[in-house]
Amino acid sequence: DWARRFDHMQQHSGQHLLSAVFVERLGIATVSFHLGQESSTIDLETGTLDPARVLEAERRANEAVCENRPLAVSFEDAAETRDLRKPSERAGTLRVVTIDGLDRSACGGTHVARTGEIGPILLRKLERIRNTMRVEFLCGRRAVGRARADFDALSRVAQMVSGSLDEAPSLVAAQFEAARNADKVRRKLEADLAQYQGRELHSATAPDDAGVRRVLRRQPSGNLEDLRAIAQSFTAQAKAVFVAALDEPPALLLAVSADSGVDAGKVLKAALTQAGGRGGGNQRMAQGSLPSREALEQVLGQIRTS
Repeated sequence: DWARRFDHMQQHSGQHLLSAVFVERLGIATVSFHLGQESSTIDLETGTLDPARVLEAERRANEAVCENRPLAVSFEDAAETRDLRKPSERAGTLRVVTIDGLDRSACGGTHVARTGEIGPILLRKLERIRNTMRVEFLCGRRAVGRARADFDALSRVAQMVSGSLDEAPSLVAAQFEAARNADKVRRKLEADLAQYQGRELHSATAPDDAGVRRVLRRQPSGNLEDLRAIAQSFTAQAKAVFVAALDEPPALLLAVSADSGVDAGKVLKAALTQAGGRGGGNQRMAQGSLPSREALEQVLGQIRTS
């Protein structure tokens, strides 16, 4: 329909204008472009691009929109055509689209009659694609719609941090910093607690006939990493063996003290291999995963007798 065709003309004419502006202001040529359903992109012939220069190009392009320059279509002999932004390799008659005083390009596409019809131009994502820089852009109603969506999203953020739109970025940054600091404190407290729990557990565990204190911590689910700090604290004491096991997914951790007489890596690796599991580690600590609960029971049985 007409609205869809006009939207396409806005994006295509906007691409011509942007490509011309990047040459005019930054001396950077457009290698290729893509006109998409939601947004469009141009790939620029440069490996780096300062975001501030992108904003400069956006301002200049919108100035040209406000100048309402005419776009004209002419048919010219390729051998006699001059001043094209990108030289054409075609012979014969070329269809040339001209933005008055700004751009001349060989193009077979449809365009608006004046730059004012392109509407506002919004540049957004900037990313490196191989040896080029890709710039996302939207023109006309697309730009207005995207700006409205961005405004609404930022307004919701501002409401959550009880500030204005202008204050929102700094308030969010402050909350992230506070959260990072709180997380550091939490991790420190968890580490201190694990140290205490490991030492207390060692004191409360009776030694076996060989004088080794052995503990098995088994959980129906979770993460072995949650028990690693306790295992390290427990086996930092004399003659200690700590085993942690998860039923789902079947996994196991083995930690030993230096004087336990057990090589954790060798013992666990051998048991895992026999049970069809995988994993490994060093003399003091090792862990692995098993294909089933039955395999986990098999490995636990072997470790108990090691």
